[in-house]
Amino acid sequence: MQSTEFTQQQLIGQAYVLERISRVQRVAGFDECWEWNLKLNRDGYGHGRFAGKGMSAYRASYLSFVGPVPRGLHLDHLCNNRACVNPAHLDPVTRVVNSKRAVERDRLNGTGHWAQREMCSKGLHAMTDDNVYLRDMGGRTKRLCAECVLEGGRRWRREHPERAAEINAANYIKQKARRAALKQSN
Repeated sequence: MQSTEFTQQQLIGQAYVLERISRVQRVAGFDECWEWNLKLNRDGYGHGRFAGKGMSAYRASYLSFVGPVPRGLHLDHLCNNRACVNPAHLDPVTRVVNSKRAVERDRLNGTGHWAQREMCSKGLHAMTDDNVYLRDMGGRTKRLCAECVLEGGRRWRREHPERAAEINAANYIKQKARRAALKQSN
């Protein structure tokens, strides 16, 4: 914890978080996970209304007990438990570090964030290492089925042949310009 002086809003938030958690479990200290067993979103993160705003329970807990999350950083669950709201288990890191840690946890014990889906969202393909496409979604990395992404591209090109031809022509011109620039630099 960074500071022992809390604002009135933080004290209210602390009382709210602890009261909600104590309805379903006893808070034994900062070593154990504080499970948010009330409303969980579809990804398994606790969610609720805090100070009149809809917010993730772990963010509300961090805000209440530690303070604001530094700009540009995300909270990583060191315990790898999405329902945990213990601020001692939350580490502010960049999105890249958070994603790398999730992948590394998955490699080490098979229970990381990336291991939770075995089949693609359509239920057609296995989400194996060979069939996973990581897409940057403007602040978070999404794990997609590579086969479904390829098929979606093929379908779009069939449905929009004129636009696909324009894009292919533009990409060809860019590629030709890059090759010419490389030849000049050599």
